[in-house]
Amino acid sequence: MVRGKQRFDIRLIFKVSYRSVKNFENEWFLSCHLQLQQGNTAASQQKIKALLENRAKTQPTNQPSCGSVFKNPEGDYAARLIEQTGLKGVAIGGACVSEKTRQFYCKYR
Repeated sequence: MVRGKQRFDIRLIFKVSYRSVKNFENEWFLSCHLQLQQGNTAASQQKIKALLENRAKTQPTNQPSCGSVFKNPEGDYAARLIEQTGLKGVAIGGACVSEKTRQFYCKYR
């Protein structure tokens, strides 16, 4: 069993971006401290509502899924590759590729 130490690192050590954290190896994030700015509640609620409506149009929110499972390869899109290979809607066992968005595996009826 590997034992480690708890560290408190400043935010400049890690390079954080969408689906990516760089400059760490064999480490786990246990918690974080966020500094948020106060905003307009009504505007924020409207933005969240619009985001959820868009998600319902583009993702299979009405059925169990494991979410978006593919990382886009450099210079291409996983959804395009799945579409091109004819896998959209294909079911094997209890899972299927979503008809709505190809990057989601869903529970097959």
